[in-house]
Amino acid sequence: MIEDIKKENKKAYFVENRADLVESIRPHLDENTVLLLMGARDPSLEDFCKSVFEEL
Repeated sequence: MIEDIKKENKKAYFVENRADLVESIRPHLDENTVLLLMGARDPSLEDFCKSVFEEL
């Protein structure tokens, strides 16, 4: 998916380890950034998304 987005000349990043997400993406964020967090069948995703929002 990331490569497909990049082919459209859009910025996209994949961070394998959740613990590294905020520090990995922070330099790329600005007021026009859309942050999309995706996961499948992960009951902890909602809490993780909330923590990312609070950290940013």
